[in-house]
Amino acid sequence: MNGTNSRNAIFPWGERAEASFDSSHIRPITELCLEGSVLRPAIDDPPVDPVGQEHGADLSRFVSCTLNRYNLMTSACISALARTEISLEDCMQKEIFHLKSTPSDSIFFTAKPFSSGLSKVPFKAYIFLCTVSFAMSAIILSQSVALPLVGYEGQSFNCSRPRFWKRMHAEEIALEVDSFGIAWGDGPRLYEKSTRLRGFSEASNSFSVEIYQQAMKFNGIYFILQQPFHGEGHVWAEFNLRYSKDNITFIEQHWRGWTDIIDSMNTILLFRWGPATTVNMDYFLWVSCYITVTIIFLTCIMFILIEKEQYVKPLVLTGIAILMIITIWDVPVRRSVWHMNDNNAVDVASLALQALMGVLLFFLMVAIWTEKFILLSIMLYGICNLASVVIAYNLERTFNIFTLLGYGILPCGFVIYNKIRMRVLTSSAHRLMKEDMAKYDEVFRSVISETDSSDLTALEDLSMQIFHESNACKQTRQLLNIKNLREMGKQLKLPQRNTVDGRLKSLISQQLLRLGGAEDFVALTNLDFLYTQACMLYPLVREVVTGWAKASGGILSHGVHDSGEEVEERVPNSGEHLLSQRLKSPSRAIEKVIRCYGGDASFLLDICRESIIFRDMASLVKCLQAIHADRNVHICRIKNRHSKAYNAYETGGYRDVAVNLQLKTGDAELLGVEYHTFELLLIHKSYYAIKDKDGHDRYVRWRNMRGR
Repeated sequence: MNGTNSRNAIFPWGERAEASFDSSHIRPITELCLEGSVLRPAIDDPPVDPVGQEHGADLSRFVSCTLNRYNLMTSACISALARTEISLEDCMQKEIFHLKSTPSDSIFFTAKPFSSGLSKVPFKAYIFLCTVSFAMSAIILSQSVALPLVGYEGQSFNCSRPRFWKRMHAEEIALEVDSFGIAWGDGPRLYEKSTRLRGFSEASNSFSVEIYQQAMKFNGIYFILQQPFHGEGHVWAEFNLRYSKDNITFIEQHWRGWTDIIDSMNTILLFRWGPATTVNMDYFLWVSCYITVTIIFLTCIMFILIEKEQYVKPLVLTGIAILMIITIWDVPVRRSVWHMNDNNAVDVASLALQALMGVLLFFLMVAIWTEKFILLSIMLYGICNLASVVIAYNLERTFNIFTLLGYGILPCGFVIYNKIRMRVLTSSAHRLMKEDMAKYDEVFRSVISETDSSDLTALEDLSMQIFHESNACKQTRQLLNIKNLREMGKQLKLPQRNTVDGRLKSLISQQLLRLGGAEDFVALTNLDFLYTQACMLYPLVREVVTGWAKASGGILSHGVHDSGEEVEERVPNSGEHLLSQRLKSPSRAIEKVIRCYGGDASFLLDICRESIIFRDMASLVKCLQAIHADRNVHICRIKNRHSKAYNAYETGGYRDVAVNLQLKTGDAELLGVEYHTFELLLIHKSYYAIKDKDGHDRYVRWRNMRGR
């Protein structure tokens, strides 16, 4: 048998895969079973008497039978141990964060775009730039808090949009301002010189003054009223202050906070401590927020550098959650002190955008958690930040360049870059497979024209019948209802998991013996378990598929040459066992589980697989009918890719009939693999004839481009 791969062969216990390989060493599992004098019947529940008590002798026999079954599976699975000294499950968990075979641009086509993207340069760069943005925001806000403590210096001043209203109310106070001046210190210590307003009116709502010959230090602004104020002792004020030390470079700030009445005549309102006042705690809260998030993202960068990306996702979610909480919490705080009425639409829009930003942060957190709609969430968040910058400029006449770049342009640019690259990649993939798809489409039209319409109708009807009879398809196992589980484990003397041998044996005893306390089916998500089952199942599958092929005149695919080209051979009449194992390569299995199934290996139904080639559609239909009538198998799913409704682009134009089945024979039940799903491909020879290595290489490149 040409091209047999020794790593996929089943070896008796004690032999190594590295030993010189001889086809005579390969034997069906059923022969191993007979040589080991292992009981053939399947293992049932422990025997009990009419009152539900277990008989000691029968239980001992049951334990002995189960132990024999355990030893059989250990021998049969030595090829799984010889395959690799590293757990495939561990490889898969690591590969989630190191999809080296997936291009950076196709990460967002996969089921785990965030986790997979952490190993790619664009995502790393984006996280780094986000960290810089948070750090700069923390620095700028810290300066806003710290500067009032040391004061400002100004020579010429312009004050605009001064507004005053009662505390915690939306009722505006009409205050006639006579003059204003600058103040210094932590108390009501004012400069002696005050300046009368020049040309100030309600229409212009602005006044300018140049009062000092040299720059003066200040940390507060005071207003002298024309009439004494009667009412509460605190008034909320807002105004824009624009000042310069040299009449050339102006600094513009938005001052808002509480003003104090500091004279006995109630005519002077003092605004202290600058734009960030000591009573305005949200500044300090935002500073703490940005510092915390910066530290979290710096930790993420550290984990990325040491290739521990599995810790990055929880940290990123934590940082986003902190931002979301502070953003939403700040909305009612701002609402309670801001003046709101129909004439102040800018303030209303600003608060509405901040509330929307909090909601978008929540959706971004959900998107990263579920790894769905990530780019859309990032784009909406960036657009919302761009809008907030525009609103802030109209409201306060201030322009925060870091908010614009870090929270607006950066996320939008990241999304646009990836969308463009995804579109370019999709177009390149289409051009790559265009010739092959046209060739397969031509073959499809030729097959349809040469096939009798009754055969096509029979194929379509039988496929639909099987489709309606099938159910949700996943790799599952069923636990045995063993009451005395603890005693059972002691008598079996299960090995420790501190060695590779012990790990494999423990794997078999825990999963394939299905020790447990329930009769429910549970998903089998461990890749090691699935490959162990596939190693044991394949010889049985090959024997059953051989019978179907002989009955329908089909041709069995016979493994792979060292050159990579598949060969075929007509099934011999002698019924010789063809035991070349055609298991899915572990590397491709890991890729598919991560790219398509989000890390859930229970959806991987083609680890154990076979294919039959037919000279015409009539033979293919005959074989499918034989499979459907066979009571030793259960059909879980069918994909009729010969249907005109099928989108052949998903397979690069290639068409076949893919059937997923479970083998329900006594041997399969003896080995505990009767619920392992395998795949059988029914292929028309016209498609098989035009397959070549170059075409397959192009298909692999096309598949990688699409993140599949």
